[in-house]
Amino acid sequence: PTPFRVYIPLDEDGQPTNDYVYLPRPFYDTLAKQAAATPDSERGFQIVSADYEGQLTRRVDDDSLSVSALTATYRIMTFAAGAEIVLPLRRAQTSVTALQLDGLPVSINWDAEANSITVNADQPGEHRLEVFMQPRMQSDEVTAGIELAVPAAARARLSLSHPGDVPELRFPSAIGSVTRRLEIGETQVELGAASRLAIQWPLPKAEPKMPTELSADQYVWLQVRPTSVLVEARVKFRTSGAPIRVVQMRVDPRLNPLPLDEDSPVVDQRVTEGDPRQMRLLLDRDYEREVSLRLQFLWEPAAGEAEFHSLSLPRISPVVKQVGRYWLAASLPTGMVTSEPVDDAIEPLDPDSFAASWGEANSSPTLAFALAGMDVPISLPLRRQATPILADQQLDISINARVMELTYRAQLNAVSLDRFQYRFDVPRGLEIQSAIVRSDVTQRVRPALDGEGHLTIFLSERLRGEAVIQLVGTLPTPLGKTFETPSIRLLDVSTAGHRTRVYRQSDVSVQSQPAMEFAADSAVAWHAKLGRMVLDWVAPADQTSEADDAAEAVETNTPTASNPTASNPTAATPSATKSSSPDAAIEAAAPPMLRVTQNQPRVRARMVTELAPLDDAWQASLEVLVDVAGGFIDQLRLEVPPQWSDVAAVDAPGVAIESRMAAGQSRGQIVIRPAEPIRGEFRLRLRGDLPATSVDIVLVPDATLLGVTSVDRYVILPTDLQRKLISWEISGLRETELPDDYVFAHEQLKSHGSYQVIGQTFQAKIAHVERTQSAAQVRLADIAVRWKPDGEWFGSAAYDLEPAGRKQCAFQAPADCRIINAVVDDLPVRVIPQPTGGFAIPLGSRDLPQRIEIVFTCDGQWQGKMERSTSFVAPMPIDIPVERTLWTVIGEPSDMARRPQLPGTVSAVRQEAYRLESVSSLIDLAADVAAESGGAELDNWYRRWSQRLARSQSRLDRWASASTLDPTSSTNAADAANSADSVDTFDLSTFLEMVRTKQNAISERLRVGEE
Repeated sequence: PTPFRVYIPLDEDGQPTNDYVYLPRPFYDTLAKQAAATPDSERGFQIVSADYEGQLTRRVDDDSLSVSALTATYRIMTFAAGAEIVLPLRRAQTSVTALQLDGLPVSINWDAEANSITVNADQPGEHRLEVFMQPRMQSDEVTAGIELAVPAAARARLSLSHPGDVPELRFPSAIGSVTRRLEIGETQVELGAASRLAIQWPLPKAEPKMPTELSADQYVWLQVRPTSVLVEARVKFRTSGAPIRVVQMRVDPRLNPLPLDEDSPVVDQRVTEGDPRQMRLLLDRDYEREVSLRLQFLWEPAAGEAEFHSLSLPRISPVVKQVGRYWLAASLPTGMVTSEPVDDAIEPLDPDSFAASWGEANSSPTLAFALAGMDVPISLPLRRQATPILADQQLDISINARVMELTYRAQLNAVSLDRFQYRFDVPRGLEIQSAIVRSDVTQRVRPALDGEGHLTIFLSERLRGEAVIQLVGTLPTPLGKTFETPSIRLLDVSTAGHRTRVYRQSDVSVQSQPAMEFAADSAVAWHAKLGRMVLDWVAPADQTSEADDAAEAVETNTPTASNPTASNPTAATPSATKSSSPDAAIEAAAPPMLRVTQNQPRVRARMVTELAPLDDAWQASLEVLVDVAGGFIDQLRLEVPPQWSDVAAVDAPGVAIESRMAAGQSRGQIVIRPAEPIRGEFRLRLRGDLPATSVDIVLVPDATLLGVTSVDRYVILPTDLQRKLISWEISGLRETELPDDYVFAHEQLKSHGSYQVIGQTFQAKIAHVERTQSAAQVRLADIAVRWKPDGEWFGSAAYDLEPAGRKQCAFQAPADCRIINAVVDDLPVRVIPQPTGGFAIPLGSRDLPQRIEIVFTCDGQWQGKMERSTSFVAPMPIDIPVERTLWTVIGEPSDMARRPQLPGTVSAVRQEAYRLESVSSLIDLAADVAAESGGAELDNWYRRWSQRLARSQSRLDRWASASTLDPTSSTNAADAANSADSVDTFDLSTFLEMVRTKQNAISERLRVGEE
């Protein structure tokens, strides 16, 4: 027959999505015809699916496997009322313990031959039938298992749970897949339409038997801890008969076995629970004479107990015919002791002898015994030995005009497990704000004050190991009175050290009586929360906490914070010495007396903000002058704009500067903290750069002094910048004279305006920049002359001019010189004779730099050879300064070779570098006046000058590549960038790179470039 393909929809996990199976039309029609031809009485019911759930377990007595339970769940369709459902189960293969139809119990009706069970369904439709069975085991010499006759179903599945170490299971009747998940002990089997259910597994091989002629020596070592005991047993088995392959131990159920060592000869251990617990140990091979085993167990206190108070020895014994030696030892932790048992069956042993017999012992046990037999009872009571507690104590006192806040901290090297309270001597009137104890856990503790200067804290949990106790409390400040330094001391401990540090806030003054020299460095003298340190006192190392009666004796005559009027004549002259410790604490027999008064200083202040140009940016300096009378101040706080928060003090050693800028805040703070409090006059200057931007765009930082009401503020603004007049747009400022004692921070600030701040805030920004006529100058006069033997000589001169608004440039012509040609920025111009002599050259632009080139000739004053000393002249500008002049003299080679090098002679490389610097600086100048020139004019001008720049750079690049540098040149690149004579000392490559960087920035500013 032709096979048909059917379709079952599956989800992502490979499971059917519903109960429908999709069939091809021919297959569906065939099934429908067959169903129609079958009478209802013959159909009766149909089993749609079968699910079997079984459990495979080990028997306790012989460790064999068996199917302890099997449940079958059938989904059945009946087609008529009262239909009989027949299940082909056989009583010979399984017993049926219960039946449930649709959740209700039904009777079990076997047929006469006990080969089937009949169940009646009253109503037609879908039903759920559950059968609870106990299969009967079947086995042969090799395998064991079950095999049942079951009703065939369209879909049947078995889910079998089992131990993770079961041997391989086989399912002979399964038609579908088998999925094993050993990690969770479960196997899924697709049975298909099978009419039988079979499960098989191999039988284990017969295990070896334990020899009957066994003897053993046993050593047990208890490693005792407060909350657990590690029990280690070393057992040496001996045989006088058959080899040893398996041994047995009886173990107290209170002991939990730990994993075996990797090199242990035990390959399998099976534990049978009970009292005692039975352990069967299978070895890796046969041992002919003896074998030694190492077993470890963990013993923990009984439920409801946190730790051991006594040890009643748990039983560990080998199952042997004879026991030779049974030795027991125990190691106790530091601080724990026990008493040895008194019993004739228990003989004390030397712990070193036990360690020698144990072998590989790093140390000896605390105590050891030899027991007369395995059943000898032994109990060890445990108690803790009193261990001295060593406390390192520190008290920080922060004093303000209202309260003194005390923060006490005690570091304890060891604590007693049985101690649930700690007592302290404290000042009377102390109010505790918090009490915290940290050990293995942190716990807030309950303090109790008795009003007489005693504090007790009660713990809620035991402490273990080291601990820290921290107390925070307050006392009222006794202003204007003398009192003893407050003290907190932990009682009933040994003191490793006791340190008291006294701080004050800015609203009080604290003096010690008598005065003690105190020299803490500035790094520790100030605490952000506690204030300025005024005293650091350490009790001598041999002082310890005394009992309550001694403390009371001191308190009766000693002034305290709550009783400052009591007399104590001996406290006025303590024996004090300055400590040699790095933190400069004072060591004295008793702390000094303190006197606290209010600090109410009268402060006047003056602030002068000075602005000066710095290359292409700006720098602001701020001089703060304060005059403090009637007290002192610890620090100054300035509020500044965020762009001026990175500042530094000028010539102010020991002054700490801290910048604070909170996220989301429009203004920051600068905290100025001198090493000593400010009394009288204090002057400080701060300096900081403003963000790099155009020199024409700047906002003067508005800094204010917080906490001071009487402040005179001044602002100094430059009015001249690189030969440009600056006009300022101001608000909140009034023009005024500066104080007579003010010294300028910037020496180059010659032309300036001074103002006084008349409002709470002010603003100053550049409004206008205007160049002046007097700023015209020639940056470079580059003159070259060539003489001839007949005395005549020719010359050409190029003048790089800043016109500064001039229409023309007047020149003084030397006698006997004739002007042959004149060019301004590559365009010929007419030379205009002047009535007073000389001539004028018209300029193309009043603002943009111009290059004037003149060719001239002169009649010489000599014939033939040049005289020993000869002067050359050339046309020079009238009333316009020349910043630098270059002369190039060309003569007959034979004559020039005889002349020595003249002072000021420079190489060709340096000459070209001067030319490049002139062109670069004038292009830079053009960027400042660009706004005043038309776009086309600027573009044409920049094209010509950038070409000159490129030609000069190209010549220098060739020299740099050939390494033809001036032998006298240096490598000071900073001078090359910043000084007016920057090419006097320079590294050529660095110089060229600086020029390129600067010109790239200028090109971006002008938004023009070479074509």
